[in-house]
Amino acid sequence: MNRCRDTADVQPEFRFFIDPLSLARSGFRGNTAVLTAMNFLPSVGLDGVLGFGASADLHNEQFKVVMHSHLLLANPKSGVLEVLALKPGESEPQPFVPNNIINYSNTHWDPPKAFVEVQKMIDTFMGEGHFESEFIGQFRDTFELDLETDVINQLSGRITHLQWSQPDSPYLMNNTCQALAIGVKDSEEAQKVLETIMEYARARMRKRDENAEPWPKSDHQGVSVWTMASAEDMEKRWQERREKRGREGTNDSFRMPYPTYSILDDHVIVSDSVEMMHHLIDVSQGDADMLADNDQYHERMDTLLNAADSDMPCAVMWSNPEPVMRDLIRLLTDERSKDWADEQAERLPWLASLLTAVEEEPVPDYEQFKKYFPPAGVIVTTDDTGYHFLTFQYSVNDDE
Repeated sequence: MNRCRDTADVQPEFRFFIDPLSLARSGFRGNTAVLTAMNFLPSVGLDGVLGFGASADLHNEQFKVVMHSHLLLANPKSGVLEVLALKPGESEPQPFVPNNIINYSNTHWDPPKAFVEVQKMIDTFMGEGHFESEFIGQFRDTFELDLETDVINQLSGRITHLQWSQPDSPYLMNNTCQALAIGVKDSEEAQKVLETIMEYARARMRKRDENAEPWPKSDHQGVSVWTMASAEDMEKRWQERREKRGREGTNDSFRMPYPTYSILDDHVIVSDSVEMMHHLIDVSQGDADMLADNDQYHERMDTLLNAADSDMPCAVMWSNPEPVMRDLIRLLTDERSKDWADEQAERLPWLASLLTAVEEEPVPDYEQFKKYFPPAGVIVTTDDTGYHFLTFQYSVNDDE
């Protein structure tokens, strides 16, 4: 509870604490299967979870909600807790992170240490040397690469997850695009490893279809971009899947995932959208606004870092719900949605009710109420006692 106090001398609105392992043993008393399974927790290090507590302040001047929570862990960590162990690192958004991002999540971990712990756990359950023969050996035989030297040791440990929605997207559904950015120490070496793996994937795909041209390369602003297949091939694949499911025609309102990857600013970036990959490149090249130049983001984040008493968090999460609300309103008001909902109303009665409600009370314009969905986020710090989480949601400006 001492770790969950606010900087101000104010009592929080609520506090709680739980001991999860003791709670489980008490709750499942007499359940032999569960209690037997819990006896294996020390083997994977999960007996090191000692407790979880939190407190919340609902009357902060700057924030609508400020919540402190702390995961109490044994020291030193082992097993799963060591594999998932986060470490302090740079929290400044990378040059490719757009200002109009929906979610930005940045974490730091230690890949070599996690690799060693995974090997220990697998060998504990499967027998000494199993990891070496079945994983490291298989990887070496398949790709002629050393998993630890050529892959694990080349990772910087920074992992970033991004969600973005194209403002002028022609699609109505599944419009939130995903990207995972994995930091590397040497972009050229990373490209060599990826090319080796991709060539193996190409050979396997050509065995199934000799006319296939998997992972073709294109160029956007001088940056190479690899896609799983050409746009025509991807459209053909999705059309075949729809026909197998008994659906005729195309669904031009649903965005289909389009796997793609690139190497940008010392990160291997994998996305399910070519448009998102191009946008990240545009941001990196200075042709679109980036989150790192957002003064409001820095001002508020600095306030929270001071509250967390750390300038090097191990994880940062930032959420901006405005684009999601924009897409939702467009979905409710677009004629294509109405036509589709009319077709499905008999099978899904709730859709009929929704259509009636929208007709009787039109959805407000996005600009009218976007201010009621302010950004929120989480800062995570680590010390010898475990992980501390500072969760926040900004207040709405009542003067607007």
